[in-house]
Parts: sequence; C-alpha cells; structure tokens
Amino acid sequence: MSSARKPSEPVGGSSTPSSNVFGWAGLAPDSNEYLHLDVMRFVAAMAIVVLHFLGWLGLDSVTWLRFDGLQLFVDVFFVISGAIITYVYGTRISQRWGFRKFAIARVARLVPLHWATTLFYVAVGLAALFSGVDLDAPEKYNYACLPQVMLLAHAIDGCSPLQFNFVSWSIGAEFVMYLFFPAFVFIVGSSGLRAFLLFAVVLTGLYLFDAGWWHRTYELGALRAAPGFLLGMTLYLNRDLLRRIPVPSTLFWPILLGVTAAMLSPMDQGLVVLLAYVGTAAIFIIDLRNSAIGRLSVGVRRIAPLGQLTYSCYMLHPLVRTVYLNFLGNRILGLSGDAAIIWAVLGLGVVLVVSYLSVKLFEAPARRVLRRFLSRILVQKTMKDVEA
Repeated sequence: MSSARKPSEPVGGSSTPSSNVFGWAGLAPDSNEYLHLDVMRFVAAMAIVVLHFLGWLGLDSVTWLRFDGLQLFVDVFFVISGAIITYVYGTRISQRWGFRKFAIARVARLVPLHWATTLFYVAVGLAALFSGVDLDAPEKYNYACLPQVMLLAHAIDGCSPLQFNFVSWSIGAEFVMYLFFPAFVFIVGSSGLRAFLLFAVVLTGLYLFDAGWWHRTYELGALRAAPGFLLGMTLYLNRDLLRRIPVPSTLFWPILLGVTAAMLSPMDQGLVVLLAYVGTAAIFIIDLRNSAIGRLSVGVRRIAPLGQLTYSCYMLHPLVRTVYLNFLGNRILGLSGDAAIIWAVLGLGVVLVVSYLSVKLFEAPARRVLRRFLSRILVQKTMKDVEA
C-alpha cells in the first residue's frame, strides 16, 4: 500500500511536466520502473473504498456478496509490497545498520497516519460516551483492544470485530512481514528458486491446513499476508527470468479488468485469490519489460502519480464514511435512494481530496520528523553501547 524508493532515484524519474498531469499538485511516481503497479495499487485502493461505501448504502445480502470479492485487492497489496520492499531494501537489509534504517523508514511511513486515524476513533467514541449520542457501530470502540491496535499487533491477536479504524489490520499484517523480512532474505538470499519454494510451501500449507485463510483479518491476519509478500519477493528475485516472458503493455488494462471481474464473479474466492496473484505477476512482468523504456499502456503515465495517494485513501476512507456518509448523509441530511447513491459517488472525490491534503500537510512532514527523531535516538543509543 505504501511506497518505497531507492535513495539514488529521483522522485518521478524522467517524467516531464507534459506527461504528468498531476505535476501541479506535487504528485509524481517514486520511479519510472513500476508505473503499471502504481496504477494497479491505486485502482485496488479505490475498489476497496467502493466496497465499503456500498456497505453504507445498505445493500441486501445477495447483492453485497457480488461485491465482497473486492476485498481480495488487499492480497494484491501484499504482493506489490513484497516486490517493492525487496527491490528497495533486499540488498541493504543485511548491511551494517541495514535493518535499523529499514525499520525507521517503515515506521515513519506507516505509523503517523495509523495512530492519527486510530486516535480519531478514540475521540469519536469518547465524545459519544460523554454526550450520550448513539454510535453507528458501538462494537468497534472496545478500548481494551487499543494497545494491540496502536502497536500494530492486531493482525496477530486482535479483537473481534475489527476495532477503531477497521482497515488497519492489514497495516499490522504488513508490519509483521517487515519484521520477518530479514529472516526471509537470510533464507532465500538472492535465489529466485529458493524464494519460489518458500512461497509455494507457505501457500500450500495455508490451503491444506487453514481453510478460508483469505478471509483472515484480526486473528492471525499476518498469515494471510505471508504468501502474497513472499510472491512479491519471488517476482523481484526472478526478474531476469521473468523479463523474457512476452507480456505486452497493451494487456495491462485487460488483465486488471479481468482480475476485477473475477473478484465480482460468483467464483470461489480461494481460486480468485490465485488469479489475483497471477494477474499481479503479469503486471509486474509488464513493468519489467516496458516501463523503464517508456512503453506504457494507455493512460498509465497520467494515472500513476495517484499511486502516491494509495495508503492515504485506504486509511482515510473509513473516516470519510464516518463523517461524510454516516454523520452528514444519514443523520444530518437523511439521504436515501438515488440521493444516497449520488452522495456516495461524490464521496469518492472527498476521499481523494482528503488523502491529498493528508499526504501534503500531515504525512510527509510527520514522516520527516519521526524519521529524524528515531534516527537520533538510535544513534545516541549506539554511541552509548560503544562507549560501554
């Protein structure tokens, strides 16, 4: 969901102002090498937003089940994360202070917005308690679960139902993958074959011993993240081999639409998640063969900068649902029928605006401050250890 960039690469690569329609807003891809993946992760985030906004419309169970498969886009996030984290940190994690630098970077990227959105719901719950106002979902304000949520441990042993900002379980699951990343690198090294074997063993084990693993969230949701993350590592470590597979950039949109259609179909989700893996792998190959040389599918260069909003859209859309849909749409305006549908559609634009403002006014500054603070603290600790 969140992006990572090699320090040696300029943000936005060689994109020119004319090719980046969002340049005026200060949005640019992290690099020109994975533009199709940038678009895919943005589409995935917005598909999950649509899924949760549809839930607000009060669809009947039969209609809702038609869209429930969109939740598998979370598994697409895990694959992309595994590939990009390996691309950026795979050779540096074993260097001196490598894991420390990696951990600081990822904490600074993920934690500020996670804490901010969690504390928003803590404030909402307390305000409702002291004012006597009824909450729309009071069961998600269990303060006994707050420590696990704040520490990103709720994808290991969380509370049911999902608490506070309910989508943050996947951030906890991804963070567990970060903690295991040095072990994964130690096991597979630079071997694409060993990475594939580890991925295959984990995935097979889940299908054999954990029926419905693709539905895991609060209870060992990290297990759900493991095969996707390992697949991403496998893809990157086999990049030289995969680059030989002739997947033209013109297939990007058909593949992405095909994956989405499979998620919307009545097909068993245990099969659909495999199709999502295959589709993500194919789009990774498209980037290997085409992005660096500028051979892109239609619209990709223009949309790719929006990949910078992926994490923000994912984490902030529940807040938009709470304030814009539930409070304003339901309680203040009393919308229903077509008016509610129009309100929800407009809400997608609200998510984008709020996400952009969050990136520019909160996340980027908070990341810089937290990264400097953690680096200073750890450097001081290291110096004391050396002196001792």
